[in-house]
Amino acid sequence: MHITSASVLAMANLTSYQSIPSTTASLDWADLIAIDLSLFDQPGGKQLLAAQLKHAISTVGFFYVPNSGLSEAEVNEQFALAAQLFSLPDEGKQQYRVDPSKQGFFGWEPRGSRKQQHRLVDSLELYDDPKWNDIFNAEYARPPPLAAAAKKCEAFQRHLHNHVLRRLLVLSAIIMELDDEEQLWRLHSYPSRSQCHLRYLLYHPRTPAELATIREHGIEHNVYGHTDFGTFTLLMRQPVAALQVRPAGEEEWKWVKPLKHSITVNFADTLSFLTGGYLESGTIASCCRRRIRGVYGGMGLFTSLDRMMGRCLSLWRVHCSRERRWKGMPTGVCRPLVLLLANGLM
Repeated sequence: MHITSASVLAMANLTSYQSIPSTTASLDWADLIAIDLSLFDQPGGKQLLAAQLKHAISTVGFFYVPNSGLSEAEVNEQFALAAQLFSLPDEGKQQYRVDPSKQGFFGWEPRGSRKQQHRLVDSLELYDDPKWNDIFNAEYARPPPLAAAAKKCEAFQRHLHNHVLRRLLVLSAIIMELDDEEQLWRLHSYPSRSQCHLRYLLYHPRTPAELATIREHGIEHNVYGHTDFGTFTLLMRQPVAALQVRPAGEEEWKWVKPLKHSITVNFADTLSFLTGGYLESGTIASCCRRRIRGVYGGMGLFTSLDRMMGRCLSLWRVHCSRERRWKGMPTGVCRPLVLLLANGLM
């Protein structure tokens, strides 16, 4: 069975995407903490949140962010736009397909773009929307649903960038003991070219033949275990159980419980590389079991420091090989990063 345009469009007519009942299945939930950004500007708030963030990164690599400053209505608007986008006929979406000749992965990818084991293909359809700045506005045309809601889309992206991401990067700088807590934030300039983007995605139901193959080979995941590139991935809440994480030092996957009025955040590869693994990326997968199969969308803001990674990563690894300890990191272990910043290498 494949999703039709009519069934996808029906999502756009929901009173509230978040009103879909959450799963009632008895699952092994991951123990994620909440980083309450409303405490950020309070006395001692940043230090408290930095300690919580450090614990979250060192144990799971995932955490919740309540009080993000986005209303449920604003999030639902974006899910509705995703439904309208994916309801367009494939021939109408072809002009927005990812162009391999350009840097990055911006644009539309149809279901089945990635080959999987046992002759399966992925069931994921997605559209990666670049930043709404002068560079990408000139280079990329948006599909009609997003173009018609340009102001709302830009405001949504910029809020995630300027409000949520900025605070997480300041907290990361505190953890890394940087003298300037705004240093990482300034590297994420919204007007500049980077791989930062907002991803709209849709998992299509598997066909009976695909489900038979999945059962025959005992395949558990629709998207296999991986870490994300960039610095942070901000995932809008989905009221279904699909996302799984693997805590540090464990072999078993645990489910991520949909937490109302929050964003689920994944610590990604760039800061893990820069700290030599002291801050470690979270490992993520998407489950394909029948109980969570169906029509649902997703959104995530993927943020990146790729514009300077090539210049500093090799130098950072040299420093890390001399100073890093897997247990009991010495005080000031992130000083090599400070030196790279001071010398203009970042």
